[in-house]
Amino acid sequence: MRPRLFRIAAKLRPEPWQLKYLFKISSYSWLVHIVVVLLVFIAIRPRGDFFLYWLIAMLVASIFMTCVSRYGAALDLQSQSQKLLNLGTVHTNLTIIVGILWGAGAIATTRLSLDNTQFFPWH
Repeated sequence: MRPRLFRIAAKLRPEPWQLKYLFKISSYSWLVHIVVVLLVFIAIRPRGDFFLYWLIAMLVASIFMTCVSRYGAALDLQSQSQKLLNLGTVHTNLTIIVGILWGAGAIATTRLSLDNTQFFPWH
């Protein structure tokens, strides 16, 4: 008999069609994210090396996420469902990293000026 946690985790596993849908949507939304990051960088008029490194890290992560999403959207549902699941895990982990980077940028921006916090909404 499998432990209860494994049964719960098995129920939470996404279906291949759900991952395919995620990748189709995110292949465009990460492109929008790249534009938003660039606009925020321009709007806050940063000083110092941190913001340049922040911009590069955000752009690299967003471009990589766009590539992962486009690759996942092109995969076949039936024959490559395990590959879709692995890409879903990569997508989740990179989204967490981008969120942490976004938060680091927000914290660093408040040190420049509290007026800049308008570019980093906290939901």
